[in-house]
Amino acid sequence: MGRRNLRKILITLLILNIADFFLTQHIIMNGGSEGNPFMKPFEGLIEMGVIKMIIVPLGIHFIWINRKYISRFTYKLIKGVTVTYVLLMFYYAYGFMFNLFY
Repeated sequence: MGRRNLRKILITLLILNIADFFLTQHIIMNGGSEGNPFMKPFEGLIEMGVIKMIIVPLGIHFIWINRKYISRFTYKLIKGVTVTYVLLMFYYAYGFMFNLFY
């Protein structure tokens, strides 16, 4: 596991998290709802914003400062979350193309 790869993965994860927040807010403000069952109870703008815009970046920062201690399994989990976010962006693109969210 290379340090450069982890940096790229974490930056990608941060960017995708921010995009997910704004796209989800757009969907909610236009009559749609949160699709993530874990975030559904926090569908209000303030609660969701705190989780997505503060807690997730802090978690990413925590991973970065402890990168020396990350196991291969944890590295694979981080990659898996990033791939999941990429797939979510494809879902958003498909949904916006075919107006599925409203």
